Amino acid sequence: QGYSSAASDVYKRQDICKQCKADVYISGHGASAYQVPKHFEKEGIELQYSKYKPLEYQQLWGDFVENMSILDYIFNNGFDWDNIVKKVKGAA
Repeated sequence: QGYSSAASDVYKRQDICKQCKADVYISGHGASAYQVPKHFEKEGIELQYSKYKPLEYQQLWGDFVENMSILDYIFNNGFDWDNIVKKVKGAA
C-alpha cells in the first residue's frame, strides 16, 4: 500500500497487526507522543508500551550513559553476551 505521510505510520502498524492476526501491539515509549490508543482499539488491537529498563554495563569513559546503541556495548565490552544474559535473568 502507498503510505506517504508520517501520520500514516499508525495505519502501517495496524495493517501489519491485522495481517498477522495480532490483537496486541507493543510499542516503545517514544511513540506515545503520536500514537492514540483509541485508533488501535477501534481496530481491535490493544496498544501496550514496553517496560524497558536499560542494563548498566562498563563504559570506558566516565559515568554510565544509558540508551546508547548495541554498538556502544560492543565497542566497550566486545561480544560478552554471557554477561548480558546473566544481567537480564537477574533483572527478571
